[in-house]
Amino acid sequence: MLEDDILAMDGWYYRTRQALDSVDRQMAKKRESKWLYLRLFYTEQFLRWNKEEWPVYLFFSLLIVSSLAYTLLKIRRFRPKIYSILLNDTILVLCFICTPLLIALFFAAGRVTMLPMKAGVHEMPKFGCCSQGYVFPQSRVLDLIHLYEEKRLGYVDMITEEYATQHDEIRWAITPSVIQHVGRQSSKEGDTPTSNKKPSGPDMGNFRFELNDPNILKQEHKEYLSSKGLGL
Repeated sequence: MLEDDILAMDGWYYRTRQALDSVDRQMAKKRESKWLYLRLFYTEQFLRWNKEEWPVYLFFSLLIVSSLAYTLLKIRRFRPKIYSILLNDTILVLCFICTPLLIALFFAAGRVTMLPMKAGVHEMPKFGCCSQGYVFPQSRVLDLIHLYEEKRLGYVDMITEEYATQHDEIRWAITPSVIQHVGRQSSKEGDTPTSNKKPSGPDMGNFRFELNDPNILKQEHKEYLSSKGLGL
């Protein structure tokens, strides 16, 4: 299912077919057979640091600081010669000034920059947006038609995500996205207060899509077709 405000990369179809093969292999490993969709597009806007996960961020930040302090104290204990270098004041500065600043810099750089998703097909059980491109298994089409008819009003992505979360559905996404949102304005714009508003227009795009080189994509497409005995 594709919306009409998208731009597809050269070779998007064969990449989607390869992604579906990957989904089948991963589902076999999980010994599962039922999944809801393969997402062909998502915006990284919702893959940033999320307030819902702040306890995890705090835990690992404290773990880094305490591990550094423990390591420095152990080194000083077993290497008395460097005691003059690793004074208490030095350890305090390293652990409670330098390290927190580096951690802050890590977070300031952004999640997409520091922890980018690897290329391939991955589960995306949350923070997936929006509905520019989905592949639904044929076996789930009737379920979704019934869902949309029952809801009648609403946004496709929100209705689908709500249903998927309630039923613990398996959701997949292809990285990098094979399509890009090029709409000037989202239908969601202006419907909600600014603090809760979904990204729209230019903001509702996939940054990584813009890094694609059209010449490389075309060459990869040709190589794929040649491997299948076809021509472009």
